Amino acid sequence: MVLTFSPATSPFPLWRGPYSVARGTQKSGFRFRRGRLGAWVETSSTREFWTVASTPGVTAVEQLVQRHWGSGRVLLLPDGRVVKPDPAPYQECIRYLIGHVHGPIVVERPDGVRVDLSKTKNLRPGDPWPGPSTTGIECKIGADGRLECEWELAAPNGRFVQTQPVWDSDPDLAAGFRTARPGMSSARVRVQVGGAVITMHEDNDDAVWAPRYIGRIDVSRWPFDARWVIT
Repeated sequence: MVLTFSPATSPFPLWRGPYSVARGTQKSGFRFRRGRLGAWVETSSTREFWTVASTPGVTAVEQLVQRHWGSGRVLLLPDGRVVKPDPAPYQECIRYLIGHVHGPIVVERPDGVRVDLSKTKNLRPGDPWPGPSTTGIECKIGADGRLECEWELAAPNGRFVQTQPVWDSDPDLAAGFRTARPGMSSARVRVQVGGAVITMHEDNDDAVWAPRYIGRIDVSRWPFDARWVIT
């Protein structure tokens, strides 16, 4: 299956639904470099840019963003919705729904190896995650496997924080998290486009944080509320 893209119509509607900002660095998440969509990945010795394998759909996303914003970050939600934050200073709470991708996101490393972010049948909880570690929407996982998302929204007198459960109690996800993060009952995780759930685990031997696979969710059950889209 090849990834396709269904663009929204400009002017793009505002997105007020689940979202997570870039954490820690302006190099996190899916971004554009020289017109190509991809993600920066920290290796043991360097930082690499892994591009999203080109398809007509990926090219359409790249052209749309370049035409309207030039570059910047996009958030690919688990169900394929594509959200673009406003790049203007002090507009962190303004985001646009620019379309919907359908099909797998495949990233290509500089050595030519390709990683399909939705292909997880050979992964077990606790296994190293072969994809980028900073992509996906950030959530908090509870001891029962419940996922909760927290994001900021603009308000007439500033901004407010919206908190909402996005995934119900899930024993399999809870067990996978305990395997990936022994001794922990709750932490931040990232849900990738396509449904894979990952977390960061510290290797006690060299004190390096690396992504670990927890499990996956059924993206057809990812929540959506029409009130999140403001036209």
